[in-house]
Amino acid sequence: MRSGSTASRFLVIKLADLGDVLTTTPALRALRLRYPTAVIDVLTTRTGAEALDGLDSLDHLIPFEKSAFDHLPPTPGAILQALRLGWRLRRARYDRVFLLHHLFTRGGRIKYAALLTATGSPWRGGVAEGRPWFLTHVYPEAGYGVCHEADYWLGVVGLAGARNPSPRLEIAVTEHGRTRARQLLAGLDREPARPIIALYPGAGPYSPARRWPVDRYAAVGQRLIASLGARVLVVGGPTERGLGERIRLIAGSAVQNLAGCTDVKTLAAVLERCDLLIGNDGGVMHLAVAVGTPVAAIFGPSNDISWGPYGGVRWEPGRSARTVVLRADLPCAPCLYRGFLPGLRYGCPSRDCLHGVTVDAVVQAAMEVLALGRTGRHG
Repeated sequence: MRSGSTASRFLVIKLADLGDVLTTTPALRALRLRYPTAVIDVLTTRTGAEALDGLDSLDHLIPFEKSAFDHLPPTPGAILQALRLGWRLRRARYDRVFLLHHLFTRGGRIKYAALLTATGSPWRGGVAEGRPWFLTHVYPEAGYGVCHEADYWLGVVGLAGARNPSPRLEIAVTEHGRTRARQLLAGLDREPARPIIALYPGAGPYSPARRWPVDRYAAVGQRLIASLGARVLVVGGPTERGLGERIRLIAGSAVQNLAGCTDVKTLAAVLERCDLLIGNDGGVMHLAVAVGTPVAAIFGPSNDISWGPYGGVRWEPGRSARTVVLRADLPCAPCLYRGFLPGLRYGCPSRDCLHGVTVDAVVQAAMEVLALGRTGRHG
């Protein structure tokens, strides 16, 4: 941990959930590489703080729940909370502030303008159209579907000369998490010839429209158990445990339901021991990428160019890659995160873009990814 009045002080702002926060880790690494003695603080949510805790690319985490400001005007209690935060940030006297958010909505611009102004920093960088008055340095906004979100944030820190020659998502997996993962997966590592495959049928609370049908996940699990003798886990948050139970009831007792049984660090350690994650667009997908586990990601309404597994490629039969995206190419897709608008959070009623991804395609993609093998599975 760095200290001292002569050290530069930076603040990085990312008030978001698990997956969104993980996309900032290449930018944090770029800042640390360029400014090894700087004090780097991150303002984020409690879930974001859990994900970033332990990384040597930052010094201090400042948890702040933004949910009270999701709807304007905020309550008097929320305003008091914001004033206290603003005073704390002002007293820190940050030399540079990096805003890692898009500014597509009027409410978002108002909130982040107030927050950046409150810091009093003479250098405030972010991504935007034009040059908003509350930013002194701007990385050009080109909308969703132009580049990955992680690359946008690399562009923002690049305004300060920071570069990351080998960008990747990062998380610090704890020994406590690994111990807990070994307990949850007791006995599975005794048969290394049988792959451990995780299924993620959830998608987080923001957009359930991203969920591929549960019965198709169950069918994929059944096929991989029958053909490979795979050990299948279902992972996700507490609200997604019911999805795991439905898969287990359909696919049989060979499926282990861990949804809701892990915190972020334990889930990272569980994924670290898996040979493959098959899952929807969501934080768990990004977590698997961060620990180096191959991913077969299923996308529908959401934008895989912006939010896909970092470094992944669109899957085609016979195309070799450790991380792939499966989606049905329809002219209306994606309808979520498209252009300069958030888009349709709940998609359309039919969701043909999801239903167009078949069980056969997912199984074939999984077999091809597994055939490539993986390096460094943690024992």
